[in-house]
Amino acid sequence: ATPQLLARFDRLARLTAAGAADRAGLPGHLFVNFVPSTIYDPEQCLRSTVAAMTRLDLDPEAVVFEVVESYCIDDMAHLKRIFDRYRAHGFGVALDDFGAGYATLEALVHLRPDFVKIDKEMARRCRDDDFCRRLVGEIVRLAHEEGIKVIAEGIEDRAGFDLLREIGADLFQGYLFGRPVPVSVFTESFVTGGVTEAASPPARSRRG
Repeated sequence: ATPQLLARFDRLARLTAAGAADRAGLPGHLFVNFVPSTIYDPEQCLRSTVAAMTRLDLDPEAVVFEVVESYCIDDMAHLKRIFDRYRAHGFGVALDDFGAGYATLEALVHLRPDFVKIDKEMARRCRDDDFCRRLVGEIVRLAHEEGIKVIAEGIEDRAGFDLLREIGADLFQGYLFGRPVPVSVFTESFVTGGVTEAASPPARSRRG
C-alpha cells in the first residue's frame, strides 16, 4: 500500500472505531490503534479525528490512542509530538506490547504514556520465570510512580489473572474475559447485559 492509502485507511479506522463505540454506547475506555507513520503533521492529520470525537460527544478522557504493536519507533520525537497533540485535546495515549518488539524502555522513558500494555508472552512467562516475574513487578512499580496504568495482555485463565493482579497490574485483557464476537453479540453481553458481570473472571470451581 502507498503511504497516502495507508494514511487514509488509518484515519478511516479511527473514525469508524469512534462511530461504532458511540452507537453501541460502550462504557469504560475506548482504545483506538493508530499508525504514527501515517500522521506526518499531528495538528493537521488529527483534526478530523478530534472533530469526530467532539461531534459524537465522546468524553476525551475515555478515549485512548495506542501505537500499533508492529510500528518501528525510529523517530521518537515525532511520536512524542503525536502523543502531545492527543493529550492537548484531553485524550489518553498508550504504548502496546511493552517488553517485546519495538516497545522498549527507551520509549517508556521518552513518551511517558497514560497506559502501558505488558506483552502477552512476558505476562505468561511470569508463571514459570522468577526473573521475568520480578522484572514485570519493577515495571509496574516504576509505572505507578509516574501515574501510568499497567494493562496485562494475554490473560487466558484465572491463574494468570490472579498472578498479574498480585504483581500489581491495573487492568487485564485476554480470552478469559471474552473472545472476538460480532458487535451485536458484544453489545448484548457487555452493554445491555451489564459490563461488570460480563467482564469479571469466572469464579474458581469447587470440588467436593
